[in-house]
Amino acid sequence: MIRLIILLGFVSFFADIAYEGARSIIGPFFALLGASGAVVGTFAGLAEFAGYGLRFVSGVVADKTKSYWFLTALGYTFNLLVIPLFALAGSWQFAALLLVLERTGKALRTPSRDAMLSYACSQVKAGQVKAGWGFGLHEAFDRCGGLLGPLIMYRILSSGPHFKMAFSLLAIPAALALLTLYKTYRAFPHPEIAEPSKEPFSLKNFSRSFWIFLTGAALVGAGSLNFALISFHLQKHGILTTATIPLYYMIAIAVSALFALFGGKWFDISPKVSLYFGIVLGSISPLLLFFGTHPEIWIGISFWGIAIGMQTALFRSALAHLIPPQQRSTGYGIFGIIFGLAGFIGSALLGSLYDISIAFSAFLSLTFQLLSLLFIRKLDIRGDLKNKSN
Repeated sequence: MIRLIILLGFVSFFADIAYEGARSIIGPFFALLGASGAVVGTFAGLAEFAGYGLRFVSGVVADKTKSYWFLTALGYTFNLLVIPLFALAGSWQFAALLLVLERTGKALRTPSRDAMLSYACSQVKAGQVKAGWGFGLHEAFDRCGGLLGPLIMYRILSSGPHFKMAFSLLAIPAALALLTLYKTYRAFPHPEIAEPSKEPFSLKNFSRSFWIFLTGAALVGAGSLNFALISFHLQKHGILTTATIPLYYMIAIAVSALFALFGGKWFDISPKVSLYFGIVLGSISPLLLFFGTHPEIWIGISFWGIAIGMQTALFRSALAHLIPPQQRSTGYGIFGIIFGLAGFIGSALLGSLYDISIAFSAFLSLTFQLLSLLFIRKLDIRGDLKNKSN
């Protein structure tokens, strides 16, 4: 099933060129349209909540109907067709609406896609593909696309604020993503057969470890900085120019791709330690990004990228072992709604505090993320891994 992981990786590669390219310039675009820090933080958080919160519904539907491909295709189509419409935005209100709609598409597709990936990574006993490596490999593809998108934005904006042209060109990788998705479906129409289960669907099947992990991950989500707020800060205080902000985002994505692979492999060997590493680096990044000059900004954006790459790959890997196969999409959906709600509240709070005191905003981000370690340390992920392998 490694071929399925690679093909879905290419789908994410092209898709990330589109929406990570857009994401890399959304902060400066909001600033150009006259938005405040509170507006950026609130709507960026609301968009992330839409991208996570609706996953529970789409996850339940996927598990009950086994319509993994339909929801994945619907979500990708909705997600990617919205991006070029940013070129038509003449106010921050319309741009904010598009931002929320774009994330809604992601909510439709992510539980089903991650469930299919988890089935591809299910052959632990046979030693073919382990969850950490499988999800790390997919995340690396994802992040490489995210690396190319901001680079394209940098090249376009370096000659002037050509936002309309930048958003319009992102329609090309969006179309390539949809074409690759169709090719993948034709090759693997029923990936769920790789991990068959006779157990009935029931919310009672979720373990105590799942809920403990979910609590810790929610604290990480509440404390993580959104790049929209980071880029807003870097431009507002004249630390970086509009054209160079996508370049810094590109750096973050590059290190996140590398550490998604490294972290995934590390997770298969030492789950807890790898999780600790990603969370601690993420907690340090606000201090460097909000109070540093250029050398510290380089380190801060690298730490932020490492944390995002590792956390995304490792959280999905852990969930693959903590969720029963017959309700894998539902489990990812539950994770999504809790993680997304925490991210929305945290992003809105951090953005609002930013307008009052940058120090308070950074301290709260640090505190939330470090508190998550108290829950992660209670997990017996290695025990879950052994149980799944037997």
